[in-house]
Amino acid sequence: DWNLIFVEKHGHNEKYPKTFRNPEHYIHVIQRFLEIDNKEVNQGDHQIVDFELYQDRGCVTHQIVSPQAYSLTIRKHSEDHITLDQLLEWGCMNEEIAEFLGMVIDGEGNLIQAGITGSGKTTTLRALLDYFVTRNKKRMLVCEDTQELFPKNEHTLQLVTTTKEKLSDLIVTSLRLKPKYIVVGEVRGPKTKNTI
Repeated sequence: DWNLIFVEKHGHNEKYPKTFRNPEHYIHVIQRFLEIDNKEVNQGDHQIVDFELYQDRGCVTHQIVSPQAYSLTIRKHSEDHITLDQLLEWGCMNEEIAEFLGMVIDGEGNLIQAGITGSGKTTTLRALLDYFVTRNKKRMLVCEDTQELFPKNEHTLQLVTTTKEKLSDLIVTSLRLKPKYIVVGEVRGPKTKNTI
């Protein structure tokens, strides 16, 4: 709602002390955010709208879907990539698991990563790619609906879906571009999640 804002910091939700001026101001801000991505929310075919705002992901729901009010959610990722060393230091994985995943990546094997929202899929995948693929100095293609991975490997081509080009189209295209690795970002559908 326009007068209820929550911010998640370090895994904890906190009520934000400020609000929008009124419901009209709130809806105007939502419309401006969507216009940046050439999208709109309405009562017809666009009752739930995913959008990208300066490389961060967002989602808006119309009052038809969320009867209390329009909802606006923005997921902002840290600009500094968490590294594999940090994941090891924090106990997110041990050295044996990191070494095993590294062998799969070094051997150009298939890897599927899945988990619930906010479980660290993108963070972990990014750390693995930044370490092992960059070390291997091999060409990588990244196919995503919304750019999230931003890998540090220099020999990387990032492809993003459009209104005409679907994720499956990008994957077919990537096969023609001589990659050693094809990374498919989050799949928003009845398929798997993050894939190397």
